[in-house]
Amino acid sequence: MNTSTIKNSSAPSKKSFATENIAPDGDLLVRITSQGKPALSISCRVRRDTLIENSTFFKRLLTGNFGEAKQSVVHITEDDAESLSIWFRVLHDKVLEKDPSYKVNTKTIWYLIICCDKRQFSLRKLEGWFSEWYKEHLFPAKSLEDPHAQTLLYPCLMLNHAKGFQLASKHLVYNWVNHIEEVNPTGIHQFHLPQRVIREYYILPELVLADILKTDICRAIERC
Repeated sequence: MNTSTIKNSSAPSKKSFATENIAPDGDLLVRITSQGKPALSISCRVRRDTLIENSTFFKRLLTGNFGEAKQSVVHITEDDAESLSIWFRVLHDKVLEKDPSYKVNTKTIWYLIICCDKRQFSLRKLEGWFSEWYKEHLFPAKSLEDPHAQTLLYPCLMLNHAKGFQLASKHLVYNWVNHIEEVNPTGIHQFHLPQRVIREYYILPELVLADILKTDICRAIERC
């Protein structure tokens, strides 16, 4: 697991931060800067005890011998700043029924999983949010199209969304000409489907073809 070093919390140069009052009564301001492109800087007002309770990374950072333990403002560099701000909203139970976070694209979903690994959150806490995001983007679709199917396999597996994984798999098995491949839109390649899952996709098209041929042959025999 990539636990990330504490040097990520060193203060960056002066930037303009958009502010999110996730916990208006919070005692900690976390200033997040994206290290990728496009550059994004967000300040999140949060509760220190909520981060400590839900993250081994933040527990070490905010209760250990680091300077941040005594500071009211902490600087964090993240692969995607928006993903960490969404995590803060989920952990503080501040996600609204029509929350703007449901508008993010599939790439951000990957970054949410990567952020979970880096900051040591529990991925299970994101499952409810992801279910609502899925409804916002794809429900009540009965099928998926490229590239959604390829990019959604891994998030649906990791976030226990059986329906999404089923639809994505069905589309690829029935429509993919070559070997089935997932697409990781982040470029951080250590995050991917387990090999055992990929092997199943190599087998499934052959089983589907065999089933189709069997059905067609049986129908032809019945017509004789």
